[in-house]
Formats: sequence, C-alpha cells, structure tokens
Amino acid sequence: MTQTNTLARFSQNRSTRFIFSLILLVLLAGCGQGKSAKAELSKSINLATGLIEGTHYAILEDPWPAQDGIVTVKEFFWYGCPHCESFEPTLHRWQKNLPAEVSLEQVPAVWAKLMDLHAKAFFIAQSMQAKEAVHADLFKTITALRSEPSMQKHQVELEKLFVKHGLPAEAFQEQLNDDDLKARLKNAKVTMKRSGATSTPTLMVNGRYLVLNTTAKSHKDITNIADKLIALELENINQ
Repeated sequence: MTQTNTLARFSQNRSTRFIFSLILLVLLAGCGQGKSAKAELSKSINLATGLIEGTHYAILEDPWPAQDGIVTVKEFFWYGCPHCESFEPTLHRWQKNLPAEVSLEQVPAVWAKLMDLHAKAFFIAQSMQAKEAVHADLFKTITALRSEPSMQKHQVELEKLFVKHGLPAEAFQEQLNDDDLKARLKNAKVTMKRSGATSTPTLMVNGRYLVLNTTAKSHKDITNIADKLIALELENINQ
C-alpha cells in the first residue's frame, strides 16, 4: 500500500469518527434535555408543595392528557388487600370533602387471573342500588378467600354474595360474561399498567403523579400528599 493510499484511508477514518462523534453528541444532548426538563418539573413541584419526588410521589413517564377544568384521582385497590379495606373509611370521608372540580374513581387492580374475577365483581356491584353494602361485603368475602387458589370456589362464594344482595344467580353469571364488562376490565388493566402502580392502595392524581405510601404513617398521610398534588393541579388549570 502506498503512502498516499494510507494517508487517504486515515483521513477517511478520521472524518467518519468525527461525524459519528457529532451524531453521538446530538443524541446525548437530546437525552440530557429530557432529563433536565423532568428535573425542573420535579424541582418546581417540590418547591410549591414541600413534597419530594421519589419519597412522596412519582411522576408518570406516560401521563394522561388533562381534562379541561377537572382534576381526576384514581385509587387502585384490590378486595383481597387488608390495607385497602382499612383505607376505605378514610378514602370516602376524604372524597366527601374534595373540591367540586375533583373527581375520585376506584380502579380494581389486576395482576393475576383471580383478580380478573374480583374486578368483574366490583363492576357488577357498582351497577347495583345497594352498591356500598355489596362493596363492603366483597372486601370481607374476598379477603377471607385469599389463600384459596380455586377460581370455581371464588366464583361460587361471590355468586352467593350477590344473591344475598338481590341479584339472581343467573343474572350474576350472565353479567360476568357481558362484553361491556369485559371492556371495562381491559381498560382497568391498561390504566394500571400505564400508571406504573405496583401495589395497593395507590392514588394517582390527574394522570400525572402516583402517591407513594412508603413514608406514610397513617391513612391521613396518604391523602395529605394527594391534597398537595391536587392543589397544584387546580392552580395550573385555573391560571
């Protein structure tokens, strides 16, 4: 190989490395700007509320679009979770005192096949006149069945519960297979997965923040964190 060819090859490689370096710098700059933007958002929230990201709340990676003039709060819960059952009285007392622009929705958590059935039971209960009483009984019944792996056993006990509250067995079985109910179940699964919630009970504020319960010493601590995030969201929508 001649000296001329060697120099040409070296020059070409150096140009290639230079272009690659420029591309890499652009990519890294883009990543850095994303992290910086999120850090600035977190900083502004911390300053405004006194809360700390990663300690009191988490910012969702894929937030929902905000609804005009409304702040939504969702609670992910499971009937087989004793913590969810004990949180219920605090949750609903808190709900009664929420501002008019704030709505609360309970979303059944689903990460196992049996929980599909429990979530369906929740949706059926919500369509009944005595939904509060059925809701309370579902906590007791399903918590008692936590160590029972049989889907058939769970379904039999739930059927008895609904019959006790005035829903015929045939109607209960028919509703379990209703297409609208299946669609609601699918939506609940998608919502929980997108939120990143991995435990119950967990509150999600306006599709943007998850309330973290790790530092909470009481149920009131959980709703206090949510109150501060709600106030921040209300301030944003009223600007």
